[in-house]
Amino acid sequence: MPENKRAPLKMIAQEVEERHLSFASEKKLSQFLHSVNGAVSPLGLLFDTGKNVQLIIDRQIDPKEKIGFHPNRNDKTLMFNFVDFLTFLKKINHSPKYIDT
Repeated sequence: MPENKRAPLKMIAQEVEERHLSFASEKKLSQFLHSVNGAVSPLGLLFDTGKNVQLIIDRQIDPKEKIGFHPNRNDKTLMFNFVDFLTFLKKINHSPKYIDT
């Protein structure tokens, strides 16, 4: 979602048909995304071969803009064209779910 928005977790939970959302444990972050608390990145989806993680994208994200992610460490940021990020997701066979928040 855009950086100036707060995530409406209750609404997102309803959208993904869950009772509630919570942060993943350190063990699950390591297991599914090869990441740690504070450095979670959608780039870690590369390691989620079992498709345990669902990426959710706010429809307000402008596909013509650049987006930035931590590369599974929080002291760096990588910038991507949004369409290039979508190409990455397609290549790793990890389809995002789009929602309006």
